[in-house]
Amino acid sequence: MGRCSLSPRQHAISGFVNAAINLGVFIWAITEKSRFTPFYQEMQCEVPPPMPMRTSMIRWPSPMAELMGVKPANPPFGLFINMSTNTACTNPGHSPITIKAEGSSTKMLSPNLTDLAMGRAGLPYSQMGEGRTVADAHFEAGGGKGVIRSVTKIEWPLQDVLASMSAESVILGYSPVYIRNMQTVATCSTLFGLKTCLEINSDQWCGGFGGTCVAPVLDSNGVPVPASFEPATCTYTRMICGKEEDMKAQLKPQALGIEIAAQIPCPPVAGLTNETLCSVINAPGLDPVTRQARLVDPPTQLTTQAQAEKEENLASGEAMVNMMIFGVMIGQVVLGLLNLSLGLFCCRRARQASRAAGADANKGSPPTILTGGSNTETKWGNSGAVV
Repeated sequence: MGRCSLSPRQHAISGFVNAAINLGVFIWAITEKSRFTPFYQEMQCEVPPPMPMRTSMIRWPSPMAELMGVKPANPPFGLFINMSTNTACTNPGHSPITIKAEGSSTKMLSPNLTDLAMGRAGLPYSQMGEGRTVADAHFEAGGGKGVIRSVTKIEWPLQDVLASMSAESVILGYSPVYIRNMQTVATCSTLFGLKTCLEINSDQWCGGFGGTCVAPVLDSNGVPVPASFEPATCTYTRMICGKEEDMKAQLKPQALGIEIAAQIPCPPVAGLTNETLCSVINAPGLDPVTRQARLVDPPTQLTTQAQAEKEENLASGEAMVNMMIFGVMIGQVVLGLLNLSLGLFCCRRARQASRAAGADANKGSPPTILTGGSNTETKWGNSGAVV
């Protein structure tokens, strides 16, 4: 600030203009706060339809193929298929999001059920297949829509398929399956016109339960054959996701909705006697009447630790944004009041100076000479004026 006495009118105008600018920035801060409320909104994605693994998809050797009611296949034996999925999503948040294809990987793993039944870690895992995101999926802020396209290549040798049909899993009626998902998500946000971009690399383990179900038989064109069904394997529950050890600790059948509906004599499986009873399961992903797969909504759930970590990170980010916004608000209020006070003060000084200048002008004027009423006569002669 300069000395307003030097040019009070200019300083008054400057103070009022700066106060108006401070008000504009304050209003801008309010709109930014409104834009960041709520601070976080979850991506909204369609729940993928059930994808049962039909028994006919497995390449069986003879005589196992005849027992399964399918034609014998040529080597390699096992489950070898490619699957494509398209998941439509909407981004309701205030920042654009890009799910990157580079570095993406989804591994489907089956634990060692015998090792798991002994109370151990279920090692070694058997890899059922691996998937990846085909291309970057971009979602604009405020309702941007997009599609996440991915492909999964299932390569599950027959010995691992048979291991998943162990006596333990047959008696229980379900078995666990793990998924390790690695993904890179890029997001950019702006605050007061300043753009900040961030890439988040996640390595998350998910676990759930699956078991036997029935699925419609498909003809050569992939169209379901009416009133014709075959055995299949379906997803029974939602997936619980977090760090590997946390996921395993919280992967509890009852907590995910698995119930024992009844017990019946077990089918002929190696290692089981005729007196052994097997469980008939009711689960969120299994229709209790038709025994066909149905949608599980929501399909995933974070572990307690992963949810707490997510909430902590969001709270930290929200606190930082709020600190910047409220800091700007307070700063603009203080500066606005100072500039407004300066404008009013200098405006008053300008008026005082104007009145003082007018008074000085009136004081220095010559007196008025009234001559209309005077009887004095001035006469001029040769030698000058004579009164």
